[in-house]
Amino acid sequence: MLEIPPPAELGEFVQALGAEDTLRLIEAYGGTSLWVPHTFDPARPNVAALIVEFDAPMVKAMVQRWGKGPLKVPNIKWWRARLYRARGQEIARIARRLGVDVKTVWKYLSDAGMTKQQAELPL
Repeated sequence: MLEIPPPAELGEFVQALGAEDTLRLIEAYGGTSLWVPHTFDPARPNVAALIVEFDAPMVKAMVQRWGKGPLKVPNIKWWRARLYRARGQEIARIARRLGVDVKTVWKYLSDAGMTKQQAELPL
């Protein structure tokens, strides 16, 4: 479903989780660290909480790849801005979603070759 491919710096995440689940993880924990349990045991409260937030296959993949330690989750706002715009979201909504000024969203889009006028037009 991703219209804008993830950048290379997300390669390890995409390889372990897939592109859409990588986006879900970034939206939930981008810019922070997440403690990944060392074993996948749904009966354990910390694993169960992650399963509620994501789903069992995604949590299992996270445990297999990064278990027993903190996982620093990148934010990648510039990629998310481009992706959200490609999905038809308005500039102001993207800005609110990313916690940035609309001028920053325009910059992210401009860096991708989109003019300010094009970015302002509804998709």
